[in-house]
Amino acid sequence: MQSKERLESSESISSDNNVPAQSGTKQPHTIPKPDVNSSMVYLNIYDLDPVSKVVNSVVKSIGTGAFHAGVEVYGFEYSFGYIPGGQTGVMKTQPRYHPYHVYRESIPMG
Repeated sequence: MQSKERLESSESISSDNNVPAQSGTKQPHTIPKPDVNSSMVYLNIYDLDPVSKVVNSVVKSIGTGAFHAGVEVYGFEYSFGYIPGGQTGVMKTQPRYHPYHVYRESIPMG
């Protein structure tokens, strides 16, 4: 992985793990250094967009909705999404931030 402290908003992990590709917005965001002393894992939940945020607020109470999720561990968040060009689609981002989706909540997994 890269040793830079400043990365683009999200980093795609290539299938060979040697050539990370960039995706997301062109605005740089500071990604914190991993806290190697903390092994707490969180499931971060996002609404797909502002419209689905309103819809999800209503239908979540009956156990449904349209959401995106990422797994936060050791100071980074990993999620999956389509990336053109045959890359893995696994992305590493700043926790609780996504360039397209709206952060909703975090669920501690242990």
